[in-house]
Amino acid sequence: MRLKNVLLAAVTVPLGAQFAIGDEWASEQLAEVVLQILAVVFFIGAGNTMNDIKDVAIDREAHPNRPLASGVISLDSANKFVKLLWTLSIICVVAGAYLLTTSQHSAIELIAIYVIAVTLMITYDHTMKKIYKPTPFCWSITKQKFYTTPDAPKSFTDAKPNCVPSSFFRAFSHYK
Repeated sequence: MRLKNVLLAAVTVPLGAQFAIGDEWASEQLAEVVLQILAVVFFIGAGNTMNDIKDVAIDREAHPNRPLASGVISLDSANKFVKLLWTLSIICVVAGAYLLTTSQHSAIELIAIYVIAVTLMITYDHTMKKIYKPTPFCWSITKQKFYTTPDAPKSFTDAKPNCVPSSFFRAFSHYK
């Protein structure tokens, strides 16, 4: 699991609760929010680990110090870890849905968001990742890092069109 990814994702749950229902979540729906924070932590951990399993050959070259790429953790152990994380994530979502329904709230939104997130993760890992090949500059935007590679553009407007974030910035760069 990549701690930075997990922490950034976990923060979205209380922020979403704050935007959706205001301060009420901190007193009346704290258990539901905590369960969903855990669901997100386990979900992101499972997704990161699935990605590392899928990219182990690439990571041996690009990220040789990662646990799977270096052989510190076996593929079998990583697969078992993914199953454990998915199970824990689903349990947290189901428990949160149960708490919502027993307190006369709708769980449909929670379940819909989870199903959409799972669909996006699986779609990305199995199809989009093969189609979408971001440029080095694109990765610098999405990971909020700046790399100095020979083919990296010097500004947002010079970025190659196969990078969605850079295309967005290019499209709106003429607005002041």
